Amino acid sequence: MALLDKVIKNYNALSKIPSLLGAELIFKKTVLSSVWSQRDIEKGKTTKILRLHTYEPKQSVSSIDITGQLLSCLSKSEKLIGLIRENDSKQFLEIWTQDELKTTVNLKALDVHGDVYTDGEFASLQFSPDETKLLYIAEKKQVKTEPFWKRKPVKADDKPDEITKGQEYLYREDWGEQLVNKIQSVVVQYDLIKDEVEVLSGIPENICPAKPSYSPDGSHIIGIAYKTDPRKLGLIYCSNRLSTIFKLDFEGNYTEINLINKSVKDPRFTPNGNTLIWLQRNAGGPHAACMSLVKTRAPLSEESKVDVVIDIVQREITTANSKPFYGLYNNGFPKNCWTNDGRLLLATNQKNTIQSYIIDLDQKTITQLRDTADSFIILGVYNDTILANHRNFLKADVLVVAELQDDVDSIEWLEVTPRNRTPGLENHVYHYLDITQDVNDDVKTFSAIYVGPETGAEASIPLIVWPHGGPHSAFANNLSLEMSLFLQLGYAVLLINFRGSIGAGQASVDFLPGRVGTSDVSDCVLAVETALSKYPWLNRNAIALVGGSHGGFLVTHLSGQKPDMFKVVVARNAVIDIASMSVLSDIPDWCYVEAGSEYTQIGEPNLKILEEMRTRSPIQHAHKVKAPTMLQVGSKDLRVPQHQSKEYYTRLKANGITVKMHLYDDNHPLGNVSNEFYFGTKGAINPIGTFLNRAMFYLKTICFKNALDDMENTEQNLDNKKRITVEELNIEILPVVYEIIRSVEKDHHDNTSKSRESQDCSLKVLELQKRLDHARAQIRLLAGIEFSKEQQLNHLEALKTQLRLKQELLQKLIIRYLTNHPELVERSKLLAEERGLKENLSPEKLKQFSRRFSNNLKEELEKARQEYLRKGKP
Repeated sequence: MALLDKVIKNYNALSKIPSLLGAELIFKKTVLSSVWSQRDIEKGKTTKILRLHTYEPKQSVSSIDITGQLLSCLSKSEKLIGLIRENDSKQFLEIWTQDELKTTVNLKALDVHGDVYTDGEFASLQFSPDETKLLYIAEKKQVKTEPFWKRKPVKADDKPDEITKGQEYLYREDWGEQLVNKIQSVVVQYDLIKDEVEVLSGIPENICPAKPSYSPDGSHIIGIAYKTDPRKLGLIYCSNRLSTIFKLDFEGNYTEINLINKSVKDPRFTPNGNTLIWLQRNAGGPHAACMSLVKTRAPLSEESKVDVVIDIVQREITTANSKPFYGLYNNGFPKNCWTNDGRLLLATNQKNTIQSYIIDLDQKTITQLRDTADSFIILGVYNDTILANHRNFLKADVLVVAELQDDVDSIEWLEVTPRNRTPGLENHVYHYLDITQDVNDDVKTFSAIYVGPETGAEASIPLIVWPHGGPHSAFANNLSLEMSLFLQLGYAVLLINFRGSIGAGQASVDFLPGRVGTSDVSDCVLAVETALSKYPWLNRNAIALVGGSHGGFLVTHLSGQKPDMFKVVVARNAVIDIASMSVLSDIPDWCYVEAGSEYTQIGEPNLKILEEMRTRSPIQHAHKVKAPTMLQVGSKDLRVPQHQSKEYYTRLKANGITVKMHLYDDNHPLGNVSNEFYFGTKGAINPIGTFLNRAMFYLKTICFKNALDDMENTEQNLDNKKRITVEELNIEILPVVYEIIRSVEKDHHDNTSKSRESQDCSLKVLELQKRLDHARAQIRLLAGIEFSKEQQLNHLEALKTQLRLKQELLQKLIIRYLTNHPELVERSKLLAEERGLKENLSPEKLKQFSRRFSNNLKEELEKARQEYLRKGKP
């Protein structure tokens, strides 16, 4: 219960630390507003908070719960605010002035379209330049369907032509994971003057529009056109979907830029309206990759020429201020991203951090905004006043503000919110580890991040090894609740950005496809060995694995390929069998690409590719796993469907491995707060541990801790039993085996004898089974049998190290004692002279003198202790 109380207390404290989502300067830079997210464990959901700040003194003037606000925007004049709000499962459009609520529109009651899109892939909300209209994206209204035969009352106002018969079960593709029921998007415009909602026409049926925005003169809109033929593939976390930039005027004239096999993100007009910029890469291939920043002249046409501003970086280039730069990996820009002179500000992954940059579109130069080992994320710029988020593994997010200068090194950043270090992590550090594989591969280098105690006793700190998902993503320096809880509980954490991660050049991304299950696994092993050699306080006999998605793929691979290296495993929605996932996942192309092939459904299925997928999967190594394993699975996961973990679960059970699986009503990230905290009928809170029966409190980070505790308890129970030696083994199985062989070889001619002998033989087989069980039980009592040879050697080395450290400590104590008691030194000199040991000491005489000196010292220490006790001090 002590551990449980500590976990609950720590989780409660950590859940109150908010994360900074965004910030704006409004009302002509007189008010600084910021938006934060925070877990609300009572409601079981994430709360969004709007804060209003003053610069000096640094404090928040007020905080407002805006959780119900799905989307918001401010007009150019700052006189109007547009909101999409949800209430009782209904969506409302609201228009506010600075003083009052001007208009509310019940969008469901109008029945012009389906739900408004509020996700990060499609959503947009923007006032027109003249502030008379509001633009957004919604689901297309579906045609009503009914069975071919349905009796119903006849009414005069019936309109049979508006109902389609026999189509109620027609399959319609959506955009997959976390975008369920988003089938056909439409661009919608609300007219503030006429109080009318209109779906804009002209967009082809095989196009799903996204991220629309008005041109600076308000004459047309632009946006992303996602192609839906031949099929939709999962969109979230995927920057590789076939798409282009479109232009649509209000007469329904539709135009696309002729981009061949490209995927595009976040088109924006420059402030003067003469240029359009966006991010793009080749369609297909890895689900995330390096992007190029491109531009073209406005207005758009089919013949618009695309000019590259920042190209895809293969390995590394240098910025204008001589900093290393590894390419653009962002899928969008800040809400307000333009300086007064038309330069662009953005943030992107760079190895182990996220950094911010200023880009000159005309000169095609890029400059790093701030040189820091932390993450520094631009949130927006307003008349050259920059807002940013300064993030750190060990501290809460900090909102900072500064005035842009020509020399970025001279910018002075003001911290608007306090820089609070996470409680319990005062003596913790983070280090970036640059690691190189000794191989002939085209890409040899990758990185890892150590987060944990700055020092410690030899082999005293358990280590959590945590590879990221994707696989084309990356860990970046920012506060994590889960990791902070691990650290508070006494663990160190090793985050691994293996080859294939973003932020290190496109060559790194392209290296991994076709090598999953081998190079990424070897990178993880090398990262662990590097950390163990660099930080001697890490305990190599207490290493845990944690990972989700492709991270789950890696930890299950590692537990199978290195069964003696890792002691316990937690895998969230892990990829277990790529071959079977390729049939059911919303991104089957991922399976083909990562296995080293091109995705296609044209022609005959390629059995060799399916075999390659299976060979590269963790399921191939499930029979070698030894570590207790916990699987955390989302029943609504469309990315890595639940059958993956279920198959792994049954295989581990069949092989006698301790395994638990929790199935949650959630999707791929398992991100619902209700799955972290749950209250029972009496308000009791308990953690779901690997071996606890009742699940009221969910905290995935504690699961493997309980598994480790259980493993240690098992070893302790073995130690408490009577140990035996090999000579004491009492195994007698050969006589029984001989009797069984004799019974089988007998050839009886009558059925009675055959039946009797068969029964006798069955009894002998049972006796053999009992003796074998008894033999196994005895073998388990052999001292050290639960450890492998490698573990025993490691234990021996640890004991040697402990002995050496104790000897060194004893030597230091002796020197300290002699320094404080010089009379002992003088007596030793006299003793040496009496014994003739002052000069020409032979080795034997030196040993004799050392023994006498040691005995005399012990006597003096004992006298000092007795004297100390006589003075009444215990």
